[in-house]
Amino acid sequence: MIFKESQRFTQWWIWLIIMASDVVIVYLLIYAFVQQIIWKEPWGDEPLSDMGLSLLVIFMLFSIFLVTWVMTTAKLELVIKNDEICYRSKPFIWKWKRILPKDIHQFQVITFNRLLDYGGLGYRKTFTNGTGLIIKGNKGLVLIYGNSNRKLMIGTQKPIEIKMSMDQLMNSVHLGTHG
Repeated sequence: MIFKESQRFTQWWIWLIIMASDVVIVYLLIYAFVQQIIWKEPWGDEPLSDMGLSLLVIFMLFSIFLVTWVMTTAKLELVIKNDEICYRSKPFIWKWKRILPKDIHQFQVITFNRLLDYGGLGYRKTFTNGTGLIIKGNKGLVLIYGNSNRKLMIGTQKPIEIKMSMDQLMNSVHLGTHG
């Protein structure tokens, strides 16, 4: 193994936004539920039926749980071995994806704007920049590979190490020393 990196969402501001949103939503749901179901006073100008409000509460609690689960299980993993590049981005890509060095036409370590270039954090697909896997930061490894010149950008917190590892991998392929 030449290189290994694993990233998770550990940015405090992301968790602050999620937790603050969760608290506000749960408070409103509890208030609405108690007012309409327990106190028998309609909640709002055009209240839902008791069944509709109950279903809304269940749906919203499930949604909060789902978003929190996705964020806590999200993990971007990249491994550069002597004969392949392996990556996965849980919970969207569970199985390791593999790219053989012989299929790589070009690679580059870049600085990017995650919002303008890829539309934000996470697993992103764009028309111009291909697929982006971004957990944090603004550095990434761009791979152009395959018959259709697919473009993949994997975010990294170790741009110098990843560049050296890719140089080593690609040089071993050209010299016929991999494997």
